[in-house]
Amino acid sequence: MNLNLITKAGILLNAARVPYEDFKNLCEHFDIADILNTNSKIFEELGIKPSRIEKIKNVLLKNSWLEREIDNIYKANAKFITALDNDYPQKLFDLKNPPVGLYIKGSENLNLEMPSAAIVGTRKSSLYGQNIASGIAKALSSVGLNIISGGAKGIDAAAHRACLDIGGKTIAVFGTGINKIYPAEHKDLFERICENGVVISEYPTQTGGEAWRFPERNRIIAALSGRVVIIESSLTGGAMHTAQIAIDLNREIWSVPGKITDDNSTGTNKLIQDGAKILCNIDDFVKGLAELRGQINLNFEDFASIPEQNNAPDLSDDEKIIYNTLQKNSNITLDSLLEFTGLDLAVLQSGLLTLSAFGLVNNSGAGRYSAVI
Repeated sequence: MNLNLITKAGILLNAARVPYEDFKNLCEHFDIADILNTNSKIFEELGIKPSRIEKIKNVLLKNSWLEREIDNIYKANAKFITALDNDYPQKLFDLKNPPVGLYIKGSENLNLEMPSAAIVGTRKSSLYGQNIASGIAKALSSVGLNIISGGAKGIDAAAHRACLDIGGKTIAVFGTGINKIYPAEHKDLFERICENGVVISEYPTQTGGEAWRFPERNRIIAALSGRVVIIESSLTGGAMHTAQIAIDLNREIWSVPGKITDDNSTGTNKLIQDGAKILCNIDDFVKGLAELRGQINLNFEDFASIPEQNNAPDLSDDEKIIYNTLQKNSNITLDSLLEFTGLDLAVLQSGLLTLSAFGLVNNSGAGRYSAVI
């Protein structure tokens, strides 16, 4: 695997946790070959802390680590890009500590600079939360946004799967090395993501799932996203950490409210109390989608009519029940839909959200819904 010297230096200095600014200065003002020389004095000349220099040299001297890491990247069918490469996502420079580089595995057709939304929440999610995550992911995917999450159980997995189910693009940000499947039961999910999306990590291959790495990776989820949707989180949940980083980065925050007696709603409700946009019904969110369409230069009319039969969206069985019911009964309330369809409220709301995003359902006012005929 032939890599240029800057990429090799990036792999090394990223592993040694060298700050981006130091990496940039080294590459701009010194001979790159010297970075790979264990006897080089350039680290001292640049003023890098002795403890950091020691770490760099320990990595260099440890059983040809760099050569083995390059081999691991090749075996994983992945690539490594540095912060000096043209395809490094510019949004990461909003961070005070952008990663020196990223390991990326998956589709070559996914553009990390495309408008994106993160959907995050608790691993211990309810069926309601998973259904809402699925509906939101489908709605955002349908207008061309990349869906970003952390690949974890619960809300993350529901968002990734729903996006993939309608052919959308999704990004999983790992808190482990890119060739480490965590959790193990998501092996099939991550394989699907790599077919129509990407998995990314700032950590070297073989890096395990130490607890502190997951909060650290949250800054990448927040930075890559234009907006972040929080679904079911306690006050101390990882999703709340992602939300706070997103707030600091001036990203748009949407929060799904929940029962005040539910621990998994304490975080999301607090975000709303503190000024996050409330995502409490389909109407409000579809209005937000209309705004997003304008931001990403998509024509609203493209989504406002029923697609041609040979291009019809791939609806779930529940979504077909809702749509067929609305075709037979126009201008009906949510309560009537619950009665006619026999579906749970969470499933119904999720389905309406998806159908609205496809332009198959309109809200005709006063909480009444009709199919677009």
